[in-house]
Amino acid sequence: MNPDLVARIDELKRQRNATILAHNYEPDEIQEIADFTGDSLQLSRKAAHIEADVVVFCGVHFMAETASILSPDKTILMPVLDAGCEMADMVTGEQVRQMKAEHPGAAAVCYVNSSAEVKAECDCCCTSSNAVAVAAAFADAPEILFVPDRNLGSHVAQTSGQKLTCWDGYCPVHDRITSADILAARRSHPDAVVMVHPECTDDVRAGADEILSTGHMCRFAAESEHREFIVGTEIGILYRLRLENPGKTFHPLTLTPSHARITLADILGARQAHPSVSVVVHAECTDQVKAAADEVMTTEEMGRFVASSGGREIVLGVTGGILADLRVANPDHTLHGLLSLPVCPDMKMPTVESVVAALENMQYEVRVPEEIADRARVAIERMISLG
Repeated sequence: MNPDLVARIDELKRQRNATILAHNYEPDEIQEIADFTGDSLQLSRKAAHIEADVVVFCGVHFMAETASILSPDKTILMPVLDAGCEMADMVTGEQVRQMKAEHPGAAAVCYVNSSAEVKAECDCCCTSSNAVAVAAAFADAPEILFVPDRNLGSHVAQTSGQKLTCWDGYCPVHDRITSADILAARRSHPDAVVMVHPECTDDVRAGADEILSTGHMCRFAAESEHREFIVGTEIGILYRLRLENPGKTFHPLTLTPSHARITLADILGARQAHPSVSVVVHAECTDQVKAAADEVMTTEEMGRFVASSGGREIVLGVTGGILADLRVANPDHTLHGLLSLPVCPDMKMPTVESVVAALENMQYEVRVPEEIADRARVAIERMISLG
């Protein structure tokens, strides 16, 4: 990391009386410069009580909204204003109002991964770490309406035994993990404990050893006697897990390779890991992936390309079987597989440079309209009080 940028951030923090908060999924360098890292609940609490005039929130938009609602006297800045959440965008306040009208008497609970408008329509918020406790607080309700995450809602229903009617939203990062990925990870690391996030699907959660929020993953890893872990959530958490547990091994849950499962985030991750290396993908990949690659080829074309490349280093977006065959046929080449990992592109948007720009220019302030903020604050503060 550029020491001049770090020094500039420290100087600007002193000038602005600013604090940097970063979610556990942020890039390594962002977590390194942050004053506090944590999951959504931890950061919500920190934003409410921290003594600072300015908070730079390195995360996605709903998180900055929550910080603004809890701390209306503070200036909440985002390094990248476009960093959003696909799941949060899957439900609107109007849809929640309609859902409540169709289920009179039901309690409405929203995952914190939702907009301020949605929070304003709900009785309480929750995070993945306290969702079961929040549901228990509404034990007398005939029914709980849960938005937007169907997977977290299913986990809460299974754990608590309560009746939840769930919105059909999901996290694209966690929803793409499959039970086959869990089985493959166990074969590769038979002694490892499998931890997955409750945003994963029912069959994935059933195949795991532990179902934990990112904050609880960090706590479990620190307290566990186990030395090896498979981590089934967004790969940003690996930075903190490895930093806080230097004597333990953490494996990302690699997704079973197939051309259809390769995403734009996988391409971006490969370019970050191998910045000067060509990325070649199979013609069966999605249009978005093919557009982001340097070359698009059939299996036969890849074979000729690699053989004639003169020992070049190449990233190949192909299935594991094709990659293995190419490595056998070209032992003098360095061929990197385009690993398909749980990566959230929006969480990876902030950079150290964008943090500097936010503090220098006081740009990208997030402020929620007072009428919405006042109503949403009730749901958020109830969430915090429930632990």
